Amino acid sequence: MVWFFEGRADKISLKLSETGQWSVHGTATQDCRPGSGTFEILQHVRGLPAEWTIHSIEDAEHHYDGVGKGLKTFFEGNGGKSAALIDFFPATKDHKAIIGLNIVMPPELAAQVVVTFRTVMSNPAVRYVICAEFFGVHKEGVTGESIPSIDQFLHPDILRSRGYLSDEITISFRLLEDGQSNSAWPL
Repeated sequence: MVWFFEGRADKISLKLSETGQWSVHGTATQDCRPGSGTFEILQHVRGLPAEWTIHSIEDAEHHYDGVGKGLKTFFEGNGGKSAALIDFFPATKDHKAIIGLNIVMPPELAAQVVVTFRTVMSNPAVRYVICAEFFGVHKEGVTGESIPSIDQFLHPDILRSRGYLSDEITISFRLLEDGQSNSAWPL
């Protein structure tokens, strides 16, 4: 199962934390492809905007997992490979509902990713796609304790909601040629 996050390079930013770690942030469109899982989730997430971040695992944990949903522990159990947490943030009186993606990487890889995004940022002709393969969704009552149900994912209390974890992240870039539309390309 894959969750796609697609955006324009001129909609990303870099941030230097108080611990001296650079991170990349962006806004994007998102598209959930639940594969053989339940498609019920689509009615809840289709069309929602997305925000994402990429951090070094050496950054302060509250920067990439603010309420402690286990991203650092998952990263460590993933052999030190990149890992991600996909979250749902419900609408409030001040904000629309969004899908969030927080990615942590080994320090050397995170530094390379920051340099890559720094190179393309502010260029409206560059598009990126971040693909996060995740473990799936299931309906209430179905076994699979480690995989959140749709209701757990969509829970309106961020402290009680559960996110989907990803152990495979791919980032790709595309440069639009002259005359091509500035709209997103189909996935």
